[in-house]
Amino acid sequence: MWSLLILFSLLAATIPYSSHAQTATLTPTVTSTTMPVSDGLQLQIGQTVQGNISQSKQRDRLILFGAAGTVVSLGMFTPLDSRLVPRIEIYAPNGEVVASTTHPTGAVILGYQLPVTGAYIVFASADGNRTRGAYLITLTAGTAVRELVRGALTLDSTLRDGALTRVGDRDVYEVDLPANVTLSANVVPYQSALVPVVEIIDPTGNLMARATGSSGLRQVTLTPSIGQAGRYQIRIVGQGQTIGRYLISVRVITPTS
Repeated sequence: MWSLLILFSLLAATIPYSSHAQTATLTPTVTSTTMPVSDGLQLQIGQTVQGNISQSKQRDRLILFGAAGTVVSLGMFTPLDSRLVPRIEIYAPNGEVVASTTHPTGAVILGYQLPVTGAYIVFASADGNRTRGAYLITLTAGTAVRELVRGALTLDSTLRDGALTRVGDRDVYEVDLPANVTLSANVVPYQSALVPVVEIIDPTGNLMARATGSSGLRQVTLTPSIGQAGRYQIRIVGQGQTIGRYLISVRVITPTS
């Protein structure tokens, strides 16, 4: 089994919270190294690849090696002063296009499972060859392009104001829970188009509960039974291309025994 030799990094960013009910205690910062794109660059985790589309029909070619079954996420974003509408494509070792996307605010492919072991080609370009400008690309293992640790939650139903500001982001909160209780975790979009996907991860790293909002009822409430005391994670992403503000609260509602 090949080890994954992939690209990129988490883009450097600092995302402040706004205050609605409780002011957040942590402003997460993600740092990375940056390197320029060259034709046929072999991609590595932990790097940011920076390029510029300056010519008609230009397609920057990057290479990654991956094992079958590996799950990756890929995002192509532009600086504020870039007019580029980014487009990314992934070609499998047999030359078939297996994933592609474009979007003015960032082209993102989330949670793609590599179908076979081998060398994959990633092309970065402008959608329709109509725009020009600089870009940054990030590739990560897993289902999020960028993971932001938002700190600890308290079990008193206090509302905490959060925000997913970029497609492909995942916010992570921690909460310490006693044994033999039922947790209630509630996420409500606030003045935004966000459709949240909420997950609860147990102290051993296993997914124990997951729910997705809908266009009609975007609020998500999870009520898993907690058997083991420890530190749990609550993870929030946006379904599809949705981003925006939300309110989160947690509490213990009943003992299970």
